[in-house]
Amino acid sequence: MNAQKNNEVPIDIATEQKYIAEAEVLIFVFPIWWNSMPAVLKGYIDRVFSNGFAYSINGEVKGLLNGKKVMIFNSLGGDTDEDMQNAMRTTIDKGIMEFCGMDVELHRFFPNVIDVDRQTRESYLDDIGREYRDIINKKASK
Repeated sequence: MNAQKNNEVPIDIATEQKYIAEAEVLIFVFPIWWNSMPAVLKGYIDRVFSNGFAYSINGEVKGLLNGKKVMIFNSLGGDTDEDMQNAMRTTIDKGIMEFCGMDVELHRFFPNVIDVDRQTRESYLDDIGREYRDIINKKASK
């Protein structure tokens, strides 16, 4: 916290910020725990997506990661209703990604991953690959 107050960026954070700055598409794949992302991912976002890098508050809030595309894939241990998915889209897509200026191209939920058969899980992975290629091809055609 003192490093951030003194505008010092620890080397591990600077390295992650460099990766993000160079990326065109960010892909987040994580399980949903208690209707949110795991604490370790939230901690990563808290540290890496910091003021001055991902956004700026200088009289007005401004996202600084404009032009970056985001894809989010979430595995679920069970079903989740549409209201809960919309709540997660609001807090994650809008509250984090779009706040930082990024465009969320896709946010998919894969239900019941612990109960579905291998073929269904493999189809989930095939979907991720296809959707990634679609986003990349769309970006390349511009």
